[in-house]
Amino acid sequence: MKQTEKWKWFYLLLGVFIVGNLGAMAFVKFVMTLRDTTAQTETSIMPSVPQVSTVPNSVPQVAAEPTSAPKSAVSSVPTNTSLVSVSPNLSVEKYGHLPYQEASQADVELVGSYGLSQKDERYEFLHKEASHAWLHMQFAARDEGVWLIIISGFRTEVRQTKVFLDQLKKKKNEAAAARYVAPPGFSEHHTGYTLDLGDGSAPKTDLKTEFERTKAFRWLTKHAQKYGFEMSFGPNQKETGVAYEPWHWRYIGTSHALAIFDRARKKSLL
Repeated sequence: MKQTEKWKWFYLLLGVFIVGNLGAMAFVKFVMTLRDTTAQTETSIMPSVPQVSTVPNSVPQVAAEPTSAPKSAVSSVPTNTSLVSVSPNLSVEKYGHLPYQEASQADVELVGSYGLSQKDERYEFLHKEASHAWLHMQFAARDEGVWLIIISGFRTEVRQTKVFLDQLKKKKNEAAAARYVAPPGFSEHHTGYTLDLGDGSAPKTDLKTEFERTKAFRWLTKHAQKYGFEMSFGPNQKETGVAYEPWHWRYIGTSHALAIFDRARKKSLL
């Protein structure tokens, strides 16, 4: 074979090789383009999936939902109950209890917590006027070796409904239950100016008449008035409709607070 013919075959084979590679590359590009187009089409017709936040739930603001009893669902309150009175008629009474308007949550603030264990610990709130007086009284008692604690402060009417229904289960009728727990709309706790107190050194006396035998109670009877507090339901009352509660104290240290409890104070003297 002549030298010239060898080169012709060489260039022919080279051309075939180049053309083949170009064709293969074009085919691969076509397949990839087709796949991307199909994927985009499928994505566009798929329903969107809501994005789930992985950020932990934020801690509620301390004044968002003041509570005054161990945490439990309010769903246990019957939907057909007639106990709740969101705007009570301030001229009527119920089982001897006077009606009270629920304080605005903007007017109450955190003053402490209560719980016999970490599991049932809850935050307690008071009206800003009463909270300052309470803290001053608590610190003064501490300086004298007395451990005053707040058991219950401000209560919403929703919370009071739960507390009242719990008592109703024990006493079987509303009149009997109301001697120990005010019906919702008729509790001094709604005002934010009332608190149940205990002796931190004697937790077994919490919300019991035995509290009157504690060091904390003896200190209160001597000094509470100086800080604007008085017992709401004493042992000699006749017309309040409530049993003796040595742990239940209300704040009357400002003209506004005094006006809120004016009727109650007059009634307790009857």
